[in-house]
Amino acid sequence: MDCIDLTYKISDKTVLNSVNLSFSESGIHVIIGPNGAGKSTLLSLLAKQKKPTSGKILINKDEKPTSKKNEKTEENSKLSINSGLKPTESIIKTETHPQTPSDSYVKNEKNIDYLEKIDLSELNEAQFYKKAVFSGNYDTPFHEITVEQFLLLNRYLKTGALQFDDAIEKLTDFFNLKPFLYRYINTLSSGERQKIALASLFLLEREYIIMDEPFSALDISARYEMSEKITEYIDANQKIIIVSHTFELLNYSKSISAIKNGVVFFKGKEISKNLFFELFDIKNEIPLNFLNI
Repeated sequence: MDCIDLTYKISDKTVLNSVNLSFSESGIHVIIGPNGAGKSTLLSLLAKQKKPTSGKILINKDEKPTSKKNEKTEENSKLSINSGLKPTESIIKTETHPQTPSDSYVKNEKNIDYLEKIDLSELNEAQFYKKAVFSGNYDTPFHEITVEQFLLLNRYLKTGALQFDDAIEKLTDFFNLKPFLYRYINTLSSGERQKIALASLFLLEREYIIMDEPFSALDISARYEMSEKITEYIDANQKIIIVSHTFELLNYSKSISAIKNGVVFFKGKEISKNLFFELFDIKNEIPLNFLNI
């Protein structure tokens, strides 16, 4: 995926100006920068949620067309978009659900029976993440969804079938999701929800995964853990593009792109301390007096 002279304006305000970036290498690509720099706008353009004022985006050297709402294109099959991982939004109504501890993966056929009663014919990724996890609308059919059902629906977006398969089992094992399978999503902590939503994106098997602040609710240990697991789990062709204000991911990234005032401030594999401080207008050393070092 390449951005060529990408510009985005709102009225007379230029939000992004002649952005040229490439995300062609498999692995994690991190976009950093201060608040208001244009990072989230850039992700929206990459995800086709906004149309650039000028410039273009190429996927595998082919220009990406702007598709009509809900229209499925070849590019859609390559993109997995989740800018809704922030846990502060209201979610599904509170329910109680017993947790079933298990050391082995259990295929709960009742979950499939429940989901088959729901009309999934027009379900796409954006609708799914809004309705299933991060919506305050309690009048959706997803008000009783468990983690296991959430994973089934993610897989449905790839296969078109509500069925357990090796991909779900592999992901459940790798990301240690078994203790959560039979709990309702809204009974989990913000960090647990975010971890599950992040891991579940891999069930879509997209070439590109685009995420905005996916670690915002995770503690420092969990951020390092998830960074390592993502790096290990992605396949040889996947590119993950992440906007983040937490910097653990920089240790695992194939590229770092810094945006400031709507332009590319830096791009490369490592950023120097001086440039990092300049990017965020840090004038003095960051005090770490609370650490005994």
